[in-house]
Amino acid sequence: MIPDRRGDGMCSEGSALLSRYLDAAEEYDRRHLMLLAAFRARDPQATEGFRNLVREAQRAAHTACGRFREHQKGHGCCEAIRLDDDPVLAF
Repeated sequence: MIPDRRGDGMCSEGSALLSRYLDAAEEYDRRHLMLLAAFRARDPQATEGFRNLVREAQRAAHTACGRFREHQKGHGCCEAIRLDDDPVLAF
């Protein structure tokens, strides 16, 4: 059985996995901004706390990206989307 594909070449599972990755990347960005604000405020406790939150968000983004990439390989949809150059994944 061939899964239902939308007009953009992405099945509903691929769309959901991509959405989870984008949510995780957005959370990473939010936490990173909080880390920068703590650093600029010269608050070492907050800086360390937000640094840990950023790492946690980055791990979640890596996990979500891995699931999306596995789906791409196994299912063959979403070919136009490449997450290789995403700065969230560069660290």
